[in-house]
Amino acid sequence: MNISIQSDTDKYTLAETKHIEDIALYLCDHWGLSKKHCSLNISFTDDAGIEPVNVQFLQHEGATDVISFDYLDDYEEEFADEDDPFVLGELLISLETAQSQAQTYDSSFNDEALLYVAHGILHLCGFDDHQEDDIKAMRDAEAQSMKLIKEHFPNARIIA
Repeated sequence: MNISIQSDTDKYTLAETKHIEDIALYLCDHWGLSKKHCSLNISFTDDAGIEPVNVQFLQHEGATDVISFDYLDDYEEEFADEDDPFVLGELLISLETAQSQAQTYDSSFNDEALLYVAHGILHLCGFDDHQEDDIKAMRDAEAQSMKLIKEHFPNARIIA
């Protein structure tokens, strides 16, 4: 599985993208998301970059933390092509929201950004956060993901 990382904001400097790719790949493998000849695109942006996407695709006003686009239902393994990997999903993450939410929740900016990567991957794995039971399952999976990141990537960084 390939992980593609990009940033469209000059406000924040990403850490080494290979490191971010390794974390995302580890989480995808752990949660059973990895598929043959597939890729996951992760884009980091700011509130101005995520807000129009939130309005257009989710009909929600304002910025949000992470938006997941799931294309897994269209994946057919027999048509998987090593030279043209199937994009099974895309994550759009607002680092500006991560920075503000870190202050609100007394967390670090970096941990909040890592949480958004985990949260987005969990959405692609079928976790939801709209009903009370689903929210609890999502929070438990997020906590487990963050624990795994801390254990396997003790120097994990999203932000340089």
